[in-house]
Amino acid sequence: MKIDRLWLKAFTLIELLVAVSVLTILLVILLGMTQNVSTLWQRAEGQKNRQQTARMAMAAITKDLESSLFSFSTNADPRLEWRLNPGFNEFQNPNAAFWAATAPAGEDGTDVAQVGYFVVWTTNDSRQTAELRRLFIPGIDPDSIFQDPSQTLDAATVARLAPGSEDTNSQRGLIGQNIAGLWIKLFKSDGTALPTNYDSITDTNRPAFAEVAILVLDPTTAKRLNSSNDVTKHYGDDPDDADDAALKLQQDQGITAQVFRQRVALRAAPLPTPAP
Repeated sequence: MKIDRLWLKAFTLIELLVAVSVLTILLVILLGMTQNVSTLWQRAEGQKNRQQTARMAMAAITKDLESSLFSFSTNADPRLEWRLNPGFNEFQNPNAAFWAATAPAGEDGTDVAQVGYFVVWTTNDSRQTAELRRLFIPGIDPDSIFQDPSQTLDAATVARLAPGSEDTNSQRGLIGQNIAGLWIKLFKSDGTALPTNYDSITDTNRPAFAEVAILVLDPTTAKRLNSSNDVTKHYGDDPDDADDAALKLQQDQGITAQVFRQRVALRAAPLPTPAP
């Protein structure tokens, strides 16, 4: 039986090179498409994570701000109602605010509390992580100014009463991780901005509303941080500076950060002045 020679004809070297080149191009295209899909998925997950973190943090801050209390007189006791960026130890501008607020009634009927929000950098797995924490001191608590008007906040008290991730049992002060900046700016009813270190003890102006901005990092790209200084060196005093910080983080370290904002009206009734 005679076999057709065409079936026995082998591929030439040029044909093999062409085939390999086409296959290589197809693989490169497929790999690129896979990488693009993976990148888009990571970005979407990062965006989702940042939005969820910001939504939870803003809800808590807004609720407490709306419950702010103020005295009729700066000579009244308790005198500590509002302290913006008090500047003791690490609780400095632009990352801390403390005030008195309404709260669920305690066992003795006390329905006031001290609250506050601040950013702390902690070391986890040999890298630094930013945490937004909430201080809450019920009016019936011995540490409260409502029990002892001479009480003043300090770094030790805040750290003890509002622990974060280092307290593996409760983490009661922790609001969210990768929240690397908190800005609160107070305004009078006519729109005039109050000082960035506003203190209601010495300033008789009562704020009518507040602007809040938080800087939320992508948890994946935040791992590129070498230290908290990579972020804090971009801090400014004003909430508008948050956008600049986010831009510089992206440019300098390739870290994705997003700014979330909220305006809150401070409508709560003032604290009554104690009778002489």
